[in-house]
Amino acid sequence: MIYVTVFVTRGDMIEENVNKDFYSVIEFSKRLGIHPNTVRRSIEKGRIQAINFGTENKKLYRIPKSEIERIALVNMEDIIEKIIEKRSSKNELQN
Repeated sequence: MIYVTVFVTRGDMIEENVNKDFYSVIEFSKRLGIHPNTVRRSIEKGRIQAINFGTENKKLYRIPKSEIERIALVNMEDIIEKIIEKRSSKNELQN
């Protein structure tokens, strides 16, 4: 097994198995540097795909590794789009 030490935005240090296919809500939230409740709400709203291994009353979500990759890609596309918009508006102001 390969383990990597990851530093998240709050300064917490976690050890994580990089070969995992699924993450718990806590692990996923630490990877993204957001609160676990934000992850849970995003799952409930359908923004993050997850599998519930629990019951209707006691949720036990597992989030596929592919969701981290998807979210990273979506965030990168948003960043690029904002940069392009900024440059376009600057060029319009200069003309």
